[in-house]
Amino acid sequence: MTDDAWAHERTLVLADDARLADLDRYAAGRDWPRVTDLPGGYGYLRQVGWSVGAATVLWLESGRLGARFVCVAGPSAADVDPAAEAVGAVLPVVTEDATLAELTAAEPAESRTALRALHRLAAAYEIRRLRDMPAAPDDRYRLMAERVLAHTDMTVRHALMMLFADLMTVRPEVVAPIVAHADPDPGLAPLVDVFREIAVEKGIPVP
Repeated sequence: MTDDAWAHERTLVLADDARLADLDRYAAGRDWPRVTDLPGGYGYLRQVGWSVGAATVLWLESGRLGARFVCVAGPSAADVDPAAEAVGAVLPVVTEDATLAELTAAEPAESRTALRALHRLAAAYEIRRLRDMPAAPDDRYRLMAERVLAHTDMTVRHALMMLFADLMTVRPEVVAPIVAHADPDPGLAPLVDVFREIAVEKGIPVP
């Protein structure tokens, strides 16, 4: 795609039971020509793509995140939205709202659930991260960071810092809570310091 073809983008994070075969069958029935079929590898996303008018639909699999998602991109919302809605009607998806609700609940999510939710949030912004595309501000991400930093499982707190060290330019709302965090586990204190250094290097305001 050209840069103009990425002017609008929507990513749908897929539920565990989503199947590529179902989207492939739907695409064939709508005469969407397949334009991409690339195997995944170390550091590379598995990609299967179709052309839908001026938009492109990409099935993506990330081994790093352990997630599958579909990115729909095109020059305008009029091109992207109908294709994204069609994909969402064919495949089971996990919405950003539902994922954030898990991580901002007053009662902390069980560790495995929290870790899965964090990786799904990262998947939702993987393409925007790779293409350095800004996202509209969303204060729920600040609350999410505050709640996750209060989780009793160090592994969950660690995952937040590691994943959002990559995503802080897309979701800068998480920076202030993380750099202000005094983690009770001394093993994570250096990670907070590194997170702060990365934020400064990227020009993100640090309190």
